Amino acid sequence: MLVLLAGSGLSVAAAGGLARPAQTPSHASLVDSAQVAALLAEARHSLDPSTIAQSAPHAVGLSPGGYLWTNVTTAVSGGPSARAGAAMAYDPSDGYVLLFGGTNSISVLLGDTWSFQNGTWTNLTSTVNGTPPARLLGVLAYDPASRGMILFGGHLNGGTLYTSATWGYHHGVWTNLTSTVGTPPSGRIYSVMVTDSTDSQILLYGGTNNGGSSFLTDTWLFKGGGWINVTSLAGSSFGRLLYPVGSDDPADHGVLVMALYPSGTGAPCATLIYSGGSWRNITSTLSPLAPDLVYEQLAYLPSIASVVATGGYLVNSTASVWPYTTISEFASGGWSNVTAEVAGPPLEGIYSGIAVNPTDGSLLLFGGIAPSSTVSSAAWLFSAPPKVTATANRAVVDQGTSVSFTGGVTLGAAPYAFHWNFGDGSTATTLSGVHGYPRPGTFTANLTVTDLVGHSVTTSVSIVVNAPLSLSASATPSIGTANSTVALTSALSGGTAPYAYHWSLGDGSTATASSLGHVYSKAGNYSVTANVTDALGDSASTTFTLQVNAVPHTSSSAGSVSLTSGTGLYLLLGIVLLAIVVVALAVMLGRRPKGPQGPPTQYHPGPGAPPPTGVPTSVPPAAWSEAPPPPPR
Repeated sequence: MLVLLAGSGLSVAAAGGLARPAQTPSHASLVDSAQVAALLAEARHSLDPSTIAQSAPHAVGLSPGGYLWTNVTTAVSGGPSARAGAAMAYDPSDGYVLLFGGTNSISVLLGDTWSFQNGTWTNLTSTVNGTPPARLLGVLAYDPASRGMILFGGHLNGGTLYTSATWGYHHGVWTNLTSTVGTPPSGRIYSVMVTDSTDSQILLYGGTNNGGSSFLTDTWLFKGGGWINVTSLAGSSFGRLLYPVGSDDPADHGVLVMALYPSGTGAPCATLIYSGGSWRNITSTLSPLAPDLVYEQLAYLPSIASVVATGGYLVNSTASVWPYTTISEFASGGWSNVTAEVAGPPLEGIYSGIAVNPTDGSLLLFGGIAPSSTVSSAAWLFSAPPKVTATANRAVVDQGTSVSFTGGVTLGAAPYAFHWNFGDGSTATTLSGVHGYPRPGTFTANLTVTDLVGHSVTTSVSIVVNAPLSLSASATPSIGTANSTVALTSALSGGTAPYAYHWSLGDGSTATASSLGHVYSKAGNYSVTANVTDALGDSASTTFTLQVNAVPHTSSSAGSVSLTSGTGLYLLLGIVLLAIVVVALAVMLGRRPKGPQGPPTQYHPGPGAPPPTGVPTSVPPAAWSEAPPPPPR
């Protein structure tokens, strides 16, 4: 968010018992210091001590362990010369804090241009195109509509005391816009000019154009490339306010302004909010009241959605103190003194430049008048320790697969130093990176971030590394037969479950089981591929060739039997054994003795039968009837 010092000077002269810092440089040529002192004294003496409620610390966003002040003068590179009353604000278009002008003594006004980014100051004076006249107490704010910076007012060397010229800055170019912005506000110092991010415009309120003898009460907007006087519409009926300071306040949907009341108000400081086109004076609703300060600086911290007030000159019913080393917070409609929680602020307490860098949430304070009444070149940062995150694209990974680590940083104060320790002895010095683990196991990767002011924060992320995925496959039998089932089996190791399988069986068939049986209808050599993918998307595959033979040919006789093996062999042996038995019996029968032969049996033919052919006629017919003798026993 954008903030701007909107009201400062170089000294306060003693008057009416109001103390002045010893040996503060005189600046009578810039403002009537006696008139300024009289106005401050009038405000102080008009207060009723019984009506002043002093702020007390309480638990708010700025808590212990949160924001702290750090002097970074020697830690940053380069730096402008000592000065006070410079115009300073954050430029989102260019990504840096822009500083212009100021003064280093009563007689020398400065017109140089500087940027502050990532802990480095850069003098842009010689590289920018065009340069506004040197000035003191100009005001600077970012215009969301044009995406450029607007510089207005201030005191110039010679000529017109208070300028009403309007300048724009964008990408290293200064442009005098005075002739294009319509009728501008009158020239002035001690005015509020801040970005109103809620309505994408710049708000300008009050200030003085006569050396401090009186203060203006007009309200202006810079919108659509020109100035618009909205005094009559804004309802600023709270009257004259002295030395207003302000800040963008998105949490309250507008701009927060603090100013010193003149006499007869019964309160030291007013708290106002400009929102929705009108002013609201919320002073009477506050408990406790706003700090009793003049020349303080306001800034909105997005990280805690609060406006903080730091430094300034304390004016109350009993004393005046400069510089006043307190810091207060405006949040949830009330002020709180949080000095004890933040151990600060610095002693360069008035007329410093101030700006918030929204990229890291830090508040930069530069220069001002130190208690020794010398103009300072010190740089201070109001920042919280970094908030660090570490993530990995995979919490579980297979060995050999890279892990993408991403770091994140908010708050802190840029630039940052990064250090990764991946838990296996490897390191890196970038915010994000890629790393592969050489062995399985559980590893803790630590990211340490150290910011500009030395805050160091470590966070970690754990990674489980599994052994690499490996796959093998086989067939049983190793040589198949057509139209017979072949068992295909896979075996894996490593990887991360669950697993998905895919087989390509070589004959156009596929399968998705870890193991399966398959029948090949034809003989041939088949290329079989098994692939597995694990839960992390890693995969492994293996391929082998399976030989499938044709079905064996058989004999044409259905009863043919092999005589050399199995049943045929036993049958052959049986036949041989039977033949041996038959031969043995024949031999035994051949060796038996023969008995005597009996008389031949006569043949008795039947009646009327002719004699047998070939029977000798000499044989008597009676012999034909004789039976042959029985065989010998």
